[in-house]
Amino acid sequence: MLRPLAFLALALFTTPWAKAQVTLEFESFPGPDGLLGTADDILIDAPTTFASQPDQLTDEFAALGIQFVPNPPVDNSNEVLDAASFNTPPEHTAPNILAASGSSTIEAEFTVPVFQVSALVGISGGTDEMEIFDAGGVSLGSIIGDDAVVTLNSTTPIARVVFRAATSTTPAIDNLTFDGPGTVGTTFCEPANPNSTGQPTVLTANMNSGVGSGLHLNANQGPPGEFGYFLIGTTFVDPGIVVSQGQLCVSGAIGRYNAVGGNLNSTGQFDGSGVFQNFVGTATSTGGTGFDVPTTIPTTGSPTIQPGSTYTFQLWHREAAGAANFSNGLEITF
Repeated sequence: MLRPLAFLALALFTTPWAKAQVTLEFESFPGPDGLLGTADDILIDAPTTFASQPDQLTDEFAALGIQFVPNPPVDNSNEVLDAASFNTPPEHTAPNILAASGSSTIEAEFTVPVFQVSALVGISGGTDEMEIFDAGGVSLGSIIGDDAVVTLNSTTPIARVVFRAATSTTPAIDNLTFDGPGTVGTTFCEPANPNSTGQPTVLTANMNSGVGSGLHLNANQGPPGEFGYFLIGTTFVDPGIVVSQGQLCVSGAIGRYNAVGGNLNSTGQFDGSGVFQNFVGTATSTGGTGFDVPTTIPTTGSPTIQPGSTYTFQLWHREAAGAANFSNGLEITF
């Protein structure tokens, strides 16, 4: 598993991890770059009634770590509406809200570690309830609000959030915000070479997953249907070594998380939204996406990640017609 490569020593200042916060105002979807608030955002022109809205949210925000369910969608659930007919409070971000009709619910699952969720609820003429759940479906708490921003925190990763009508006629929310443990790492080889979708595969990381080393890796914007696994190194080169259609940038003592069985296997496949889905059970902190990095390193001697140590990470993945490619890289200090 060890493959030494020549490397170029580079001095970097590793940024400390900081809380990562995402807010969905339901005014636009992320464009090809997978980010909100950038020039390629796709504006949502929503109608004012359920009868006029034929579409329901599913994976439009998947690049941000959240997917709405059920998928395939169900009519009158998770529908974006113009709030012109609602008596919205000042906290509302005009013009759109997210709503469900009658006994239907607003429901979403997180594909990144999340420890706090908040939203403006009860904006349809009565109170709404927000409830959060872990990956096993166990409730982590609930709260009720009427024209108010409500917040729930958990020390256990939140896998799912549900909004249902309490005394209102229909659940309606805005400004859905979730906090993960924070993105970590200093990027290199950024952006990666484009993959077969025309976009680069994007590697991100979060700390404090509660599993193994505490580091969780995610990958987005990958080619749907293609498989891959994560790599670890002791240093990196930028630009990297050309391999097939991409650049191998991790260097030094390189390990591959593709050992059959156990927690040293990160093998997965990109779903239809380009999100890397783990199919060997080593992404328990997110319920199935990415990889929970263990303390043991898959190189000669099986060393372990120690506090204060620094390692580099990258995703290798297959491309069409047997070619290969890589994500950007991340240097992370534990």
